[in-house]
Amino acid sequence: MIGAGAAGLTAALFAAREGARVHVRESSRKGGKKIVVSGGGRCNVLPSELDPSRYVTASSPRTMRRMLLAWSLDEQRAFFEDDLGVPLALEPETGKLFPRSNRATDVRDALVAAALSAGAT
Repeated sequence: MIGAGAAGLTAALFAAREGARVHVRESSRKGGKKIVVSGGGRCNVLPSELDPSRYVTASSPRTMRRMLLAWSLDEQRAFFEDDLGVPLALEPETGKLFPRSNRATDVRDALVAAALSAGAT
């Protein structure tokens, strides 16, 4: 069992696609509360560029770097746009990628639908 936040929904989706029995548990009605409020309700999905040196950790910097580079930004963007059907748009002033619709609920709803479609309950 996992929660219905961004990480939980993404983990549920990938685990269910691999055949795992996944149950998502959430105390709120729809889940994804932090998704919906992120980026002022627009959901800043991804940065447009990744610089591992800008990330700070109390743990191993090498491990942090490996985690950041394990799933490239191009692959992540393809996941949102191609897999989830949420087109992204660059905000040039900040270098952040937002859903083209500027609606965070589109991101949350796409993650929920994909997890359910993959077999998560």
